[in-house]
Amino acid sequence: MDVNGDLKVRIVNLDTGVLSPKDSILVVNAGVVNRVTSQQIFDSHLKSFVKATGSATTSLGLVVGSTGYKRIAFNTELFDENNDYNTSSYEFVAPKDGIYSVYVQYESSSLLAATSVGVAIFTDRSGTVAIEAEEVYTNVAFATFFVSPPTRKTQTLGKLNAGDKVFLEPLQI
Repeated sequence: MDVNGDLKVRIVNLDTGVLSPKDSILVVNAGVVNRVTSQQIFDSHLKSFVKATGSATTSLGLVVGSTGYKRIAFNTELFDENNDYNTSSYEFVAPKDGIYSVYVQYESSSLLAATSVGVAIFTDRSGTVAIEAEEVYTNVAFATFFVSPPTRKTQTLGKLNAGDKVFLEPLQI
């Protein structure tokens, strides 16, 4: 049979055999059969996974008397399944609408410190920047002895739209 146009199918048998075609799938929607490539199905359910680190001696640029945030340079990707993280701007760009989990771990190493520091997870949604999660704590250290734990972390779960950006920044008060 050769059909040029729409085809209405009343009954469609499910093919679960090993020899099913691997390059396309027929999808029935309201009785209309459409061809969808297996790549389209795969891409529509693709997850985004990124893990990055900064160099062992990344300077946060925070000095005694300075306050505020500065972008953390996670410039080494351990993996980035869909190329969603930019190692130049240090931003993750959401490839599609969905729920995203973001985690950051921060380790301080100073010779003498008694200050409030923290780390925050920011989003940039079409130019509107907001803090999604933040942890601020007192960091006390003398030489190589830390009175407070040197490693801190924060995380959040948030709904992002395609194109929304996520970046991480430390804080010194």
